[in-house]
Amino acid sequence: MLSCIRVPHPRLSIQSRAVLWILLAIFLAIIVQRAWVAEDAYISFRTVDNFLHGFGLRWNPSERVQSYTHPLWMLVLLAGTALSRDPWLAAVGAGVVFSMATVWFGAFRLAATSGHAYLFLASAATCFGFVDYSTSGLENSLAHLLLALFAAACLGGAAIWRISLLYALLCVNRLDHGLLCLPMLVVAGWREVRTARGALEFAAGFAPLIAWEAFSVFYYGFPFPNTAYAKLSNGVPAFDLAAQGLRYLDATAQGDPVAFCTVVAGLLASAWSRDWLMRAAGSGIVLYIAFLVKAGGDFMLGRLTSAPFLLALTVLMRTESRWRGNVPWLIACLAVVVLGNMSALPAYLEVAPDPGHPRFGLHHVADERSVYWDGTAIRFHGSPARFPEHPFRWIAQRDLAAGRKVVYYTNVGIAGWAVGRRIHVIDLYALGDPLLARLPAQVAPWRSGHFRRDVPWGYTETLESGENKMFHENHRQYWAHLVAATRAPLASPGRWAEIVGLNTGKWDHLLAPAAPKHASIADLPEVTLLGGEGIQIDLGGKSHAPRVEVRVDANDAYYLRFFLQGVALTGADIPPDGAGEPGLRAVMITVPWYAQWRGYDTIRVVPREGDSKYSIGRIRLLD
Repeated sequence: MLSCIRVPHPRLSIQSRAVLWILLAIFLAIIVQRAWVAEDAYISFRTVDNFLHGFGLRWNPSERVQSYTHPLWMLVLLAGTALSRDPWLAAVGAGVVFSMATVWFGAFRLAATSGHAYLFLASAATCFGFVDYSTSGLENSLAHLLLALFAAACLGGAAIWRISLLYALLCVNRLDHGLLCLPMLVVAGWREVRTARGALEFAAGFAPLIAWEAFSVFYYGFPFPNTAYAKLSNGVPAFDLAAQGLRYLDATAQGDPVAFCTVVAGLLASAWSRDWLMRAAGSGIVLYIAFLVKAGGDFMLGRLTSAPFLLALTVLMRTESRWRGNVPWLIACLAVVVLGNMSALPAYLEVAPDPGHPRFGLHHVADERSVYWDGTAIRFHGSPARFPEHPFRWIAQRDLAAGRKVVYYTNVGIAGWAVGRRIHVIDLYALGDPLLARLPAQVAPWRSGHFRRDVPWGYTETLESGENKMFHENHRQYWAHLVAATRAPLASPGRWAEIVGLNTGKWDHLLAPAAPKHASIADLPEVTLLGGEGIQIDLGGKSHAPRVEVRVDANDAYYLRFFLQGVALTGADIPPDGAGEPGLRAVMITVPWYAQWRGYDTIRVVPREGDSKYSIGRIRLLD
């Protein structure tokens, strides 16, 4: 069986060191020429800008909301932007530094032999996710470095306080990376915590995580980022989420074959290893991937798979090999390079993406760099026409010129950063909005990480005036509790009682949607006026009909949701008629396959947006 190598890196010959430094220079050239910044990074840039202008760590200056998932990376951006006065430069510069530190550490400290080191650098340079998210403005580069240090500390038998400290920093940087490293932490600390001294040192290492959580609850009122509440409370059936999660893995296999194959090889090596820490590393990868599938994967190809890729590569670097000489390792490196160019996406060395390649064709998982490269790549930085022809920039300029106080955006990164502090931005995906993040999401259409909310009636007027003008009494009450936690002064009397109530679900019943109107399919009138909650139609029994014809007001948007015995199955979207003329029109809807297969006994029709004068006519089930 395989075993873990726990010996220091052997002394390298001058020739081996020279080769490694040449490979490091090649890796540096690759990540610099491919440097770019993701649209989501501008969400953090807006928070940084607010902080540096005295408004605190906030998405909108008027309320305390944690719209970012990476507190430690946020502090790095704050320091870098304060020094450079340029968030793009701070993000890309920090990404290059952390990425170079990671590959240097992997080659000169993690790898067991010079052959292992060659393979490490070849894999890192050809992994789509590792390369592209080294300079994306997101937390990946810092996570890679912390993960490499944590794995080396565990496998090298470091002091338990150092292991728990690195684990805590990983969690502060991105909380779900704690799942990836949890089994290794448990195995490494199992013997140490049996003594009082070991338990004390183990607990002391968690100080950064404890400090951040205490600050988060005190400042924001909640222990987790607002993005977690927006993405995990989505109302999508677990089966649909898991199916999309598996599609995300398939997209990874097609678009990032080096990452996929490395993870598989690392899992096999850990399973056959006699070392419990190696097995724990494999268990962490399985645990993390299971969570990723359960959550529906992600919409960015490579972002959430670069961390398990690096941990699997670490396992391979500490696995004994019977290969002798450099020839087998050079053949393996060549195979990795060839594998990297077998991607369904353009070659990893390509600077300018081919506009014809499938940016969204891999199960709606995007090659984000190709989408936002034109304007955020390094070749455009410093140009007088930054973000040329970018529609999000146009939207921001339009709203600034119109003097709007409150705007609605979906892709809020670039547009939200461009409008600055003068406009309150409502994120319809709820990443930066504390109220919408806790309201039910639209079930259809949805995309991983994108679960749109309907804006409650009166919300815009409330934000513009500063007075509670919510239309529904339940929303008005919940907003009053939320304001006390996120907008009132930190030392306000009764604020802690509101924070406890919000976090224990004391007022969650106020968020439940009002009951829709009810009707049977046989007794549905020719025209029925709907409120904002829509109408629920009882079919009188289970149906497997593949099509539904529904008559709805033509100038409004709706969505259909299918139920079986009170359980939501899936939904379908009804966009408005392009002509925009009022009046009923017949729309033919293909029932999603999952609802056809399971059968459905109830259909709910809910307005999405329009002129607030919603109506529905007859519904027919068709074979």
